[in-house]
Amino acid sequence: MHLSIVTALLAATSGLAPAAVIFANGTPDESKANARSISLFRSADDFTLASASTIDSIRFWMTATDQGFAGNLSYAFYQDANGALGSVVSSGSFTNVTPLFLSAIPVNIHNNYLVDLNLPSVLDLAAGTYWLELHDGATLTTNNNADVYWAIAANGPGNARQSQVPTIPTGQTTNALAFSLYGNVNTTPTSVPEPSTITFSLAGLIAFGLLRRRNRD
Repeated sequence: MHLSIVTALLAATSGLAPAAVIFANGTPDESKANARSISLFRSADDFTLASASTIDSIRFWMTATDQGFAGNLSYAFYQDANGALGSVVSSGSFTNVTPLFLSAIPVNIHNNYLVDLNLPSVLDLAAGTYWLELHDGATLTTNNNADVYWAIAANGPGNARQSQVPTIPTGQTTNALAFSLYGNVNTTPTSVPEPSTITFSLAGLIAFGLLRRRNRD
């Protein structure tokens, strides 16, 4: 009984919930094969966090020809600056990325893929609005003459931005791009008990249990 009480108290003071989807911008409408180039263009979309969160991975949907994707992707997270991409919060790249095949699009000889990317280090963000950029290449300014696209989400219009390499995405597309962010949402309560308070509470609960046992005896 005492172990369960200790576990419950420690869990109540934890600031992080189990890893989960912390933002979802919708899944792609594969039947229409709508997408934005991330080879010849730089593309980004915004997202808003209601609470401080820790991001550890990205999932997005991509379309490409059989020979279009070489396995390199670069990314960047930006602060929002009045509805535009502001300062860079974090950036990096991935090599040897293996997308998961979903379906073929015979009409334009493209395939739909699902791509999961684990960030090299977790990203802690305060509540607010940010932007995510994904690009086909080892760097954000790599100009690849390839047919690789970030799928447009099926859930309606959005605020995605796009510009030709090497310009930072600024052009409005009125699209929402299909991606999700995974990690932990900060659920720290307004008032967290001090360690001394926790110790005192544990001691009181244990003493109360012993007293009840003595009374029964």
